[in-house]
Amino acid sequence: MLRATNKTCACPVIVGRIRITVGTEVNVAYVRQVKPEEADGLVKKHYDMGLARAGKIFNILRIQSLTPEALDATMVFYANVMHGKGPLRRWERELLATVVSKINGCVY
Repeated sequence: MLRATNKTCACPVIVGRIRITVGTEVNVAYVRQVKPEEADGLVKKHYDMGLARAGKIFNILRIQSLTPEALDATMVFYANVMHGKGPLRRWERELLATVVSKINGCVY
């Protein structure tokens, strides 16, 4: 399920607080994923919802595709956090998610 591969960085990136320059060889982890054309059941449901919502399937969905129940639970949790009842308005929740992602160096 998880394997390390050597890749040469094609563009400069920042991972956390580390800058990786073009041409640098790095070890990266690769997690096997269910391809969209092979998806069925819960995975297909969430892939289709992702395509309808964003026009693409984000890696956060793909990375959980081997455990459909975990993928489903994650999406239910996300929907409750972002759309459920609570003291924060939708835009405030999005703002908090954006700030936390920026602080964590996450592109999502």
